[in-house]
Amino acid sequence: MEKKKVPPRYDAAFKEGAVKLVTESGRQPKEVADELGISVTSLRDWLKLSGVSPKEAGRSNKDAKRIRELEAQLREARKRESEKDDIIAVLKKSVGILSKPQNVSNEFVKTDTSGLSKDKLCQLLNISRSAYYAWLVRPPSKRSLKGKAILRELVRLHTKYPTFGLDPLHQLVKPLFGASRKRIHRLKKQAHIRSIRHKAYKVTTNSNHNNAVSPNLLGRKFKAVRPNQAHPAARPAPKVREGMGF
Repeated sequence: MEKKKVPPRYDAAFKEGAVKLVTESGRQPKEVADELGISVTSLRDWLKLSGVSPKEAGRSNKDAKRIRELEAQLREARKRESEKDDIIAVLKKSVGILSKPQNVSNEFVKTDTSGLSKDKLCQLLNISRSAYYAWLVRPPSKRSLKGKAILRELVRLHTKYPTFGLDPLHQLVKPLFGASRKRIHRLKKQAHIRSIRHKAYKVTTNSNHNNAVSPNLLGRKFKAVRPNQAHPAARPAPKVREGMGF
């Protein structure tokens, strides 16, 4: 009775794929064998049939893995260094914010463009993360809306009357909003509104007078022969009195 031929357990495509996992992905033979559920001995035999030494493959893959680990560590170090620079820049910009109301700090976090995450910024500025996100969705208060309306009116008045200072602006805004002088000053400072003062022109030369005018002895010839003596060509010729002759 003729025995039936048992088909191979693993076909050629499977073996070739297993070999590529070792040779191309840089993984150890044992790691690949455990993942595929095959014997590491069988995988090593397939490597030998493909002309690859299992020991050399394992050694080169180990070196490649170490290189990848070092590259990952280098990337992480560069990332931390970049984040450190961003943190320093944020701290420099946020000097004085900690002493101000929290909504000022929240506004700083919202408009920051350093690249740091909002959670990191909240941590640096000692802001509650949950309070910040609650502030984002909270509708503006009546005081905030009134402040924005006053600010718009100040900008309009400053454009129309650029020479007006704090007191004239306060007198114009107070009947409309009932804002105090201190609040107007704070909003002016926030919007960088400053009165434009023109210096009065002062005349320093008056040619319309009857005083004696000194003669121009040099005639714009400033070359001197020796100290305290002008060039002969610069001195005017002496006047000859009438009736004198030689």
